[in-house]
Amino acid sequence: MNNDQSVANAHTNVPAMTLVTLGGAFDMRNVSPFCLKIEMLMQSLGLKFDLAEQPDPRKAPKGKLPYLEVDGKTLPDSELITEYLNEITHGAVYAGLTSQQQAYGVALARLAEDHLYWLMVASRWLDDSWWPNVVDGFFHIAPAIIRPLVAGAARRQVRQTYDLQGLGRHSISEQRGFAERDLQALQDAVADQNFLFGDTPNIFDFTVAGVMSGIYDNRPPTWLTEMAQNYSKLQAYTERVASNVATIGMDDGKANAVGHNFIDNMNEALDRAEKEAQAVLITGREGVFSGGFDLKEFAKGVDATNALVNKGAAMLLRLFKHPQPLVVACAGHAVAAGAFTLLAADTRIGVSGPFKIGLNETVIGMTLPTFGLQLAAARLSKRLQTKATIQGHLFAPEEALDAGFLDQVVSPDLLIDTAFSIAVELAQLPTGAYAANKLAVRAPYIAVIESSLG
Repeated sequence: MNNDQSVANAHTNVPAMTLVTLGGAFDMRNVSPFCLKIEMLMQSLGLKFDLAEQPDPRKAPKGKLPYLEVDGKTLPDSELITEYLNEITHGAVYAGLTSQQQAYGVALARLAEDHLYWLMVASRWLDDSWWPNVVDGFFHIAPAIIRPLVAGAARRQVRQTYDLQGLGRHSISEQRGFAERDLQALQDAVADQNFLFGDTPNIFDFTVAGVMSGIYDNRPPTWLTEMAQNYSKLQAYTERVASNVATIGMDDGKANAVGHNFIDNMNEALDRAEKEAQAVLITGREGVFSGGFDLKEFAKGVDATNALVNKGAAMLLRLFKHPQPLVVACAGHAVAAGAFTLLAADTRIGVSGPFKIGLNETVIGMTLPTFGLQLAAARLSKRLQTKATIQGHLFAPEEALDAGFLDQVVSPDLLIDTAFSIAVELAQLPTGAYAANKLAVRAPYIAVIESSLG
């Protein structure tokens, strides 16, 4: 990984970005479906960005959230942000979608954001029994003496907008009928699929799930929440999309060599994942997951070599101890430190093809460090440990599966879908129990590695 590449960025030459959102309320991750949509999209693209909150939309450009600050300019709308992200990621937002799927996705997005969204707003703001929650959730920052006046004025504006939209001119019974038809249409669109167009979520999933999260996650439930709970497939789909798997992409355009910047960026990405996600997916570039430590650093002498190896050992130990489910999608070669990364992860998915995976230290005249020996002892097949560690054999993907470097081998076109689906499934497990059991099982190996690092 070169000096300018963040491990959290799967795409090169991406400028620093700050996403400004409304933030949470009512026990929700983000009270705005539009903000949640963009946050999930940026995370799915593996983009590095700062997150800031603006509790007063009136202070935002065009009086709406989210907006994106980038390169000294502001993008003040979720759709404008989406198109910008598609541009800087060279089409990644809509990658793999046919024109027909995109058209279908746009239609579903309009249903969710331009119709069902307003029913969600009404269920919060215009239901007298739920209105006190809005006052507490949105207007708590206003001084108590003027809070009822400020909240009341905002409510009148929402009611006026709802009437202008058209839905507010209908009876409550008619509005509930509209909601039933919207929810049924979305559930029928999802059917029995993991996501709308395959096994990985895309912008249209984030759009629909953003609105549905705003409905399902209300605490206490609104009348629309209670209605939506009758659509169990739609609820399960929403939970899958919003499961919050952090993607850490590695792609320096070369061999993804593990150097100081690589390690720093990996640690930064893991810091963020621990705060914002429930599982982690690490990906490499097509053909190469990682070729090992940066040999340019080794050429600087013994001190530089030891410094990098020790720093890399600490990173690998962190991966080995990481409290969340950690899945790796290995799209090619994984040698030395690249193979150590596979051993440190929880679930490793590789691809079939002319690739080599393994520990070649003996072949190149190096001894395996303590952390490498412990990772090998913990994860490799006893039957093949000698071949893998002492003899320095590099395995084909199917052989690596037998040896213990990989847990599954799929065709290249199925790699990301398979790995992401596994990460989503693992993200549903109780986080505390997962972390505790991981540490308990790996404790003997962790203790030896920690002792070697001093």
